Amino acid sequence: SELVRRLEMRGIFYRVVGGLSNLLIPGIYIYLALATAQAATGDDLLKKAAAFVKGISVWVLKTVLYVFTGYIGITGVVSGTTDAAALKAAKLTISGAVPVVGGILSDASEAVLVGAGVVKNAAGIYGILALLAIFAGPFLRIGCHYLLLKATGAFCGVFGTKRTTDLIGDFSAAMGLLLAVTGSVCLLQLI
Repeated sequence: SELVRRLEMRGIFYRVVGGLSNLLIPGIYIYLALATAQAATGDDLLKKAAAFVKGISVWVLKTVLYVFTGYIGITGVVSGTTDAAALKAAKLTISGAVPVVGGILSDASEAVLVGAGVVKNAAGIYGILALLAIFAGPFLRIGCHYLLLKATGAFCGVFGTKRTTDLIGDFSAAMGLLLAVTGSVCLLQLI
């Protein structure tokens, strides 16, 4: 019974991750294409279309995370108790570390901590360190690009043109969406 439940959960997880990749990555590309075209032409209709695509991408990501964490909470797939201080620290860390969806993931932080406890009990501290090592590379790389784009946007705000500044801001927003997707998948993997 428990094995079947875990296998079912793993299948659901991989469908969620596949759905996020198939929906959001092309959405980010479309957003970048529209933002670039808007910067080249100055057309306000393209700016509204880019904002619409970005809004849809954020909505899809948030909806998938709400449904997934709601399913976990309702079915009790991950159950257990955590220390109140650790839970508060995890909520604060997650909400600040992952842009766009940090608040949603911080609501699921108890499930993340319980999942990390299960991994620790099953594979030990080295299992958790291995998972974190796998997650750290992509998350830190995308995070560095995100911060560099934010710094470049601030620099362009002082010395660049409005179109260039807006374009770099759009690219940093797209990188923030990509960072949110990556962070979400990393934390959901712990669950």
